[in-house]
Amino acid sequence: MERFADSHDSFYITEVAEQANELAASIPQMLEKITLLQAAVNSIANVGLDESDTPETSHGYIPLDLGEFFASLFALERALINDVDYQHAELRHRPCTFLEVGCGPGRITHLLGCTDRFNFDKIHGFDISKAMIKAGRERYGLGSDLFVADCLTFDYSGYDVVYFYRPLSDDDAETAFETRLIETLKPGALIMGAGQVSLDDNRKVVPKDEQHSIYKVL
Repeated sequence: MERFADSHDSFYITEVAEQANELAASIPQMLEKITLLQAAVNSIANVGLDESDTPETSHGYIPLDLGEFFASLFALERALINDVDYQHAELRHRPCTFLEVGCGPGRITHLLGCTDRFNFDKIHGFDISKAMIKAGRERYGLGSDLFVADCLTFDYSGYDVVYFYRPLSDDDAETAFETRLIETLKPGALIMGAGQVSLDDNRKVVPKDEQHSIYKVL
C-alpha cells in the first residue's frame, strides 16, 4: 500500500512539474503577444490626431506605456484597500470617481471604461485641445465623459482619484498645476502623478507607495 502511495505521489509530482514547464515555456510568447497588442493600441491612439490647437506650454499627446499605467493602477488599488477612508463592507474598497488630466483622445478613459476590474463608478478625462476631445468622442464614443478644460483653472473637488502624465512642458507651469490640484482636491483624495515635479516637496500630500507615484491629500 505504501509503495502504491509513493508511486501515486511521484506520478502527481511529475505531472505538476510538466505542467509548470509548459506554463513557463508559454510565458515569453504571452509577453510578446501583450507587447504587440500594446503597440497596436498605441498606434490606433495616434492615428490622425490634430494637435494644432495644443498650447506651446503643453506637451503634445504622449501615450503612456500601458504596462506602466496598469502597474500603477494595481498599486492604487492596494493603497485604496489599505486606506480606512475607502473601506467598504462588501467590496475591496468603496467605489471611486476617476479623472485623467491631459487625456488627449481618451485612450486611458476608454480602456478603463471597458473593464470592471477596478472599482470606479465615474471615469472622466479632459484636455485643453478641442481637436483631441473631438477625436476621442468620435473614436471611442465617450460623449460627455471627455471634455475640454484647462488644468490650471479646473476645480478637482469632485474626484477621488486624479491621474496625470506630465501635461505641461514648462516646470513652473507644471508646478502651478500640481499646486492647483492639491488646493482644490478634497482631503483624502489620491493623486497618480506620472512625471510630477513638486509633489515630493509638498507637505499637503503624503506618498502611498514606495515608488512615490501615488499621493494622498491631507
